[in-house]
Amino acid sequence: MRKTFPDMEFAVPGTVTSTTAHGVVAEDEWGRYALLKGVPPDDISISPYEQALSAFESVEHELGEMGMDFSDVVRTWIYADRILDWYADFNRARNEFFTARGVYDRYVPASTGIGWTNGLGARLVLGAFAVKAKTPGSVEFEALPSPLQCPALEYGSSFSRAAEVRTPGWKRVIVSGTASI
Repeated sequence: MRKTFPDMEFAVPGTVTSTTAHGVVAEDEWGRYALLKGVPPDDISISPYEQALSAFESVEHELGEMGMDFSDVVRTWIYADRILDWYADFNRARNEFFTARGVYDRYVPASTGIGWTNGLGARLVLGAFAVKAKTPGSVEFEALPSPLQCPALEYGSSFSRAAEVRTPGWKRVIVSGTASI
């Protein structure tokens, strides 16, 4: 039985200024914030590795339409079907995408992997939360270390354990997780 993509319960700061097929953009005095959900690969007939690359490229494309790019991504959600069957291919695709975009030179997003069979028949669909400062320094984000776990990068997985997003008016801690895999 196929499940439908779950709604993300995630408060986007500011006032909603636009929506897209997979997301919403909001703004406040300090920045722009994009929340994407259910972003699929372009073609579900290709290999799981190629689907993962395609899904990350689709997120990048949608962010471009919102005036952002992947360097603005603070957090991802990975809804993967039977990820244990192709986890090495997923990591290879994500690492290749991140390397090509210089992600490892800046900030590696927080992330959650969720075992989920989507209604599209794709091996995965992605979600992302991105932030872009309106003026330099008005919105900042950085990875937060875990006092109890080693960095995921140390064992070959590309995500931060947690992140903090700060503006002059508010801050939010975003925690990574793994569920139902």
